[in-house]
Amino acid sequence: MNVGPNGGQLFNSVAGESMMGVWGFLPRATPKAPISGRVLEITGIADGTDPSNKVVDFSWIWDFRSAPTEIQTLFQDSLAIKSKAHMRHYDDGWRVESIQ
Repeated sequence: MNVGPNGGQLFNSVAGESMMGVWGFLPRATPKAPISGRVLEITGIADGTDPSNKVVDFSWIWDFRSAPTEIQTLFQDSLAIKSKAHMRHYDDGWRVESIQ
């Protein structure tokens, strides 16, 4: 896969794979600036298997605010992702055990 002249300023690498199903071709790009996630909303908290465990339902998006304008424009219509965090209470507070 080839990118335009500005692509090298935004991405470390760009590749593509042939995928079975409806996608046909799935491009993969590694941005030069790291991209993190941002929690939008916590939609529920439920008890886990014992009092020291909780399951937290939340929605999040990739946070492109620190990325170059071209990247922000490319992903401006990204949809929120729904996930669950399994948390455990320790002496010093709550810690995330896993995220699904």
